[in-house]
Amino acid sequence: MTYSTNPTVVWFRRDLRLSDNRALTEAVTKHAPILPIYIWGYEGDLTASNKTRSVWWLLKSLRNLDHDLKLVGSKLVILKGNPLGVISKLAYQISPRAIYWNKVYEPNRISLDRKISLRLDNLNIEHSSFEGHLLWNPEEIRNVDGGHYQTFTAFWNKANKLPMFGASSQKPNVLPMPLFDHDSISIDELERNTTASRNKNLVNYWSPSEDSANQLLGNFISTKLEVYEKTRNIPHISNSKLSPYIHFGQVSPFTIWSRTISELENIDAQNQFLKQLAWRDFAHYVLIHNPGAINNPIKPQFQRFPWVNDPKGFSSWKLGETGYPIVDAGLRELSETGFMHNRVRMVAASFLTKHLLIHWNKGARHFEDMLVDADLANNIMGWQWVAGTGTDSMPYFRIFNPTLQGKRFDPHGKYVKRWIPELSKIPQVWVHQPWQSPERTLSMVGIKLGKTYPFPIIDHDMARVRALDAYKVTQLTNKVSQLI
Repeated sequence: MTYSTNPTVVWFRRDLRLSDNRALTEAVTKHAPILPIYIWGYEGDLTASNKTRSVWWLLKSLRNLDHDLKLVGSKLVILKGNPLGVISKLAYQISPRAIYWNKVYEPNRISLDRKISLRLDNLNIEHSSFEGHLLWNPEEIRNVDGGHYQTFTAFWNKANKLPMFGASSQKPNVLPMPLFDHDSISIDELERNTTASRNKNLVNYWSPSEDSANQLLGNFISTKLEVYEKTRNIPHISNSKLSPYIHFGQVSPFTIWSRTISELENIDAQNQFLKQLAWRDFAHYVLIHNPGAINNPIKPQFQRFPWVNDPKGFSSWKLGETGYPIVDAGLRELSETGFMHNRVRMVAASFLTKHLLIHWNKGARHFEDMLVDADLANNIMGWQWVAGTGTDSMPYFRIFNPTLQGKRFDPHGKYVKRWIPELSKIPQVWVHQPWQSPERTLSMVGIKLGKTYPFPIIDHDMARVRALDAYKVTQLTNKVSQLI
């Protein structure tokens, strides 16, 4: 087969895979050399910060993507800068036959894509963007009045009736490279210039690649999905842990959906898991229609909420030293692995926002820095949901009791004892409330409260009353402001 000399550019973003990649599939149909690129420094609020666990994941992912490309005769070209400028410069340099990419549904990326499309129109260069980041196009899901849904149930009932983005193809067998060799930033150089090297322990828990994602998915479907609904809230039982692979696009949501349906016969188990997958779509849907939610409450009445500036409490929370074992175990799991079980995320977030009255935005930023699966839409929605400030959120007056949450979902203390070694020998009855344990019992297992493990930094009952009082003050302030 003869190929034209002008290459087709495929811009990789949150789609670091070769299979079920619509932009790549379309490029292959052009029968032209293909130049795979990744633009460093804009995915960017990420790579520019140089401090997130996601940077570690991204660098490992790019290395593995480059490896996979080399297996089919290609290689990844990494460029640096603002995508609008980078793509404009590339267009002048190589006169590409076409430029393709897959959409990312975040407010600033939607705006960026429009600018790039306009620039390429002006340059008379063929270009297209494709689906693959979500299950449904969020801009097409509207209620009967043409507006957007406020609750997940309404969103789910509508979306589940719409056609889904279908799979495109398997991995290509060969990708012809252009005749020229384009300059590329080396991954080694990127690693030297970021904080990724500080997170070497993460390799003990994760393998960021497309192959690993598909192996993990297959194992989850065959061994864990049948009992997913019964076990998904139990933190010591591993859930799918697919979230970072989904975020970086090493497996597409449609692949997960289709494999779940084809490989599992239990319809109820299918639906329970797929509904959780659809929550990710809903999070992006909410953020697109509420772009200000990144920094501000979706419910405007919480603009006047009396959040507390408590650096000491915030530090204790981040370090997993609150004195509430289920909260501390979650923050320590996060520190060690870059991950936290979803149930524990809710308990930890509730503790920060309602026990300590610390602004949800501070917790969201910490999660963004520490999580390997730090997804803007999911993170913002999760925090606003728990804080009671978001759409379809948990009522503010619902305040998790961390002791009861621990007893309910970690009754034997397996999760706590794994991540808090100083409590590993404490009797089960006291594992979620060591401050209630007899002094003699603590002494026998080597625990000295206040030294080897902290006393609770705040009393639950007092914190609950304080939080409800703050909520009442907010309601009163809003009523007064309406009268002025």
